[in-house]
Amino acid sequence: MPESLPQKPPKSHFFSRSNLAALREIALRRAADRLTRASAATVPHAAGGEDVLVLVTADAAAPRVIRAAAGMAEAFGGSCTALVVESGGEGRSKGDAALARSITLAEEMGAHIVTLTGDDPVQPVALYAAAAGIRRIVVPSMPGRIGLLGCGDVASRLMRAAPEAMVTAVPAVDAPSVLERLRTHASFRLTASDVFRALLAIAVATALGEVAWLASPTPSIILMTYLLVALLLATRADGFLYAVLVALGSVVAYNFFFTAPRYTFHAYSLSAPIIFAFLLIGTLGASSLAIRLKRQATTAARRAYRTEVLLESSREFQAVVSLGACLETAAAQVVKILDRPVVMYQVDGAAHGGLLPPRVFDVPGSGGGDAEKLDLAAPGEMAVASWVAANGEAAGATTDTLREARCLYLPIRSKDRVFGVAGLVMEQGDDDFGSFERNLLVALLDECGQAAEALALASERKNLAVKAEKEALRSNLLRAISHDLRTPLTSISGDADMLLASGDVLDEAQRKRLTSDIHEDANWLINLVENLLSVTRLDDGDVEVSRAPELVSDVLADALRHVSRFVSEHRLTVEIEDEFLLAQMDGRLIVQVVVNLLNNAIAYTPAGSSIRLTAHRERSASGDRVVVAVADDGPGIPPAEQARVFDLFYHGGRVGTGCEDGEGGDARRGMGLGLSLCRSILKAHGSDIVLRDAYPHGCVFSFALPAAELREEAPVGVVEEGSADDER
Repeated sequence: MPESLPQKPPKSHFFSRSNLAALREIALRRAADRLTRASAATVPHAAGGEDVLVLVTADAAAPRVIRAAAGMAEAFGGSCTALVVESGGEGRSKGDAALARSITLAEEMGAHIVTLTGDDPVQPVALYAAAAGIRRIVVPSMPGRIGLLGCGDVASRLMRAAPEAMVTAVPAVDAPSVLERLRTHASFRLTASDVFRALLAIAVATALGEVAWLASPTPSIILMTYLLVALLLATRADGFLYAVLVALGSVVAYNFFFTAPRYTFHAYSLSAPIIFAFLLIGTLGASSLAIRLKRQATTAARRAYRTEVLLESSREFQAVVSLGACLETAAAQVVKILDRPVVMYQVDGAAHGGLLPPRVFDVPGSGGGDAEKLDLAAPGEMAVASWVAANGEAAGATTDTLREARCLYLPIRSKDRVFGVAGLVMEQGDDDFGSFERNLLVALLDECGQAAEALALASERKNLAVKAEKEALRSNLLRAISHDLRTPLTSISGDADMLLASGDVLDEAQRKRLTSDIHEDANWLINLVENLLSVTRLDDGDVEVSRAPELVSDVLADALRHVSRFVSEHRLTVEIEDEFLLAQMDGRLIVQVVVNLLNNAIAYTPAGSSIRLTAHRERSASGDRVVVAVADDGPGIPPAEQARVFDLFYHGGRVGTGCEDGEGGDARRGMGLGLSLCRSILKAHGSDIVLRDAYPHGCVFSFALPAAELREEAPVGVVEEGSADDER
């Protein structure tokens, strides 16, 4: 061993044969239990399984009770629910750490944790079992609270409270655990503050009684003085031991100071035993009632705080839109509740148990000892967090797994998936935080897990919707190709066969008509493929829009040279406000937009209809625009279809051809690409296409482009030509 490392004390006294054999047996039992639970999770239970409810306490027999309940649930093919009944006592006690260990064991055994509040566990257990429909209850063999009519065992009282349930009492394994339960039951813990308050109440009541005795020696006034003083100080007591001490002390003090003969412990009056009994029972009852009310108020305040925190967290979780924001919200709530730094790890979906780099959340002045951010994100801490993410169980400080870590790591999970790991920095030498804070933390992390699961499900639904949309587009494309391309290809093939077979017998007009039809169909196929490729490139972002000042008249003239030959069947008019009207555009793409709009008007209006192509300048405070519009006086587009005409592969019925709705196409047949392509091109220009109804019938498609000025943005060559003309 290197000299720089400190020498460790020999451990030969620990690694003896008997200790190693015991450790081996424990390891085999834990491995067998884990394999049993894993196999039970994969094999479905038989129908009609019975659930088991177990009462979790802080005494030494709790592990035995929890294991017995887990075994019963497994044997009956049901689930196990661990019920924790918290009292309203303030502060932390030695039982908090034991209760936390019991809860951790129940979670490891696969139980669902439920936390209720109350001083007596019998009523909450009975009510929850009745509400959940659980007929098998496992409780430790422990005495119940002491009442005026005697002492009742929890199991026997639970049988009376829930007669329809089968109650199993698991006895303690040794006498010390029984004595520990008797000592800590019902908050009868000896504390210096309760002893001091009891002595103070007796002294103050005795002093006031002396004053009242001098004024009027009436026993009833003295008795009321002891009752009132005991009741007032009971509101600040920690436990019921105060009630016992103040009741016995009041009887002794009243006997010594106010019973004849005074200042002795003798009482010769026949009514003295009745007075003593009244004072004892009255003081004990009043003090106990005041303490109980105080504890119930504390419980109500904690319950209200817990509800407020969970409601606030629920509102914030509903507003998050990503898993990272969800974990950040949970971390902020944990820091506010526990006042200590939190390390958040997000699970990397690409690798099982993999984690993204940690994020440390802290506020100035919080607890956590001397924790530093670099220490909290050390490789050793990340290894513990990775183990928690892979196994879905708590580990780190205060647990039995990798407890040398600086933080307590808890999984943020749903039923079958881990979304993240929360690392809570523990104080140096601190075993655990209080049971109330732990239960609140568990509830908060469970809510975070549910919110994360909702986000994951929403993302999966969105991905499925995208996949379904892509599949629908693919199906529509295949359908359109198989349906719409077959007609021109058949026509081309038929006309070519006729020319080859009978070209010699056909006259010149017939050969010209067949050749024209082949040329028209071939051009239609070329335009259709170009539209399809343009839509694909625009959606993928492969087309670069190079905008420059262009003469609108030149662009429209170029578009008119490429429109369908069926334009001759319509009355087409072109109106341009200014011959030198300029606009910022990619001329090649805008030509394609105008051609598609004109062909769409030609295809969907009857022969003889009027089609108007206009362009004018529109002035506004935000900048001048050039508006280009294509209007027709056809039947128009129904309002129900106006929102869909720009969808890919959608086209309405063609007027005057007998086509059903959804058939027809660009230039009298097509796949519904033209208007979708127009919108994509205009969006790449920072504009959009607008559809409105024409008066009295028909429709108008228009779009706007930024206007340009010749003197500012026109090319140099254009300016020079203008200057030369001026000189001439």
